[in-house]
Amino acid sequence: MKIREMRKEDIEDYIDCEARIWETLRDHLPEEFIDHNLNWIRRQGVGDAWARVIDDPNWILVVAVEDDSIVGIARGRIDWSRLCNLGFLGVDESHRRRGIARSLMEKFMEESENLCAEKISLHTSPTLKPAVKLYADMGFVPEGFLSRHRLGVDMIVYSKFLN
Repeated sequence: MKIREMRKEDIEDYIDCEARIWETLRDHLPEEFIDHNLNWIRRQGVGDAWARVIDDPNWILVVAVEDDSIVGIARGRIDWSRLCNLGFLGVDESHRRRGIARSLMEKFMEESENLCAEKISLHTSPTLKPAVKLYADMGFVPEGFLSRHRLGVDMIVYSKFLN
C-alpha cells in the first residue's frame, strides 16, 4: 500500500474509486444524497476539472494505491485564513478496516501543515460511525451540528488545530 499525492494520470481511476465508495454508502445516507454526488463526479468535463485542481497549490489530493489501483482518497483545500477543509475521505469497501483511512488522514494532515494550515475542519454524517470514530481517535473535536444540512442529511462539524 502506498499513500501519495494524486497525479494527472490517476484521474480516471480516482473518479472510479470515488464512485465505488459512494455506492457503498447507500445503507447509511439518503439515496438522493448519494445520487447527487455520483452525478457530480460523473458529469461532463470532470476529468478536465480535476486536472485543473491538481495544478492548484491550494488543493490537497491524496490517494492510497495498491496493485496500481486507487483504493482510497482524501481531498481538501486550504483557504486564505489557513483553514484547511477536508472535503472527502473514503476507502474502497474491499480495502476497509486495514488502517488506510488513518494513513490517508495522516498524509492529509502532513500536507496541510506543509501549506501552513493552522486548523483542519470537516463535516461528516453521524450515521457514518467508522468515520466518526476515526476522527475522534485522531484528535478531532466536534464543533457543531448542522441539522438537515444538505438534502436533509445531518452533519457534525469536526476540527483539529495543527502544531
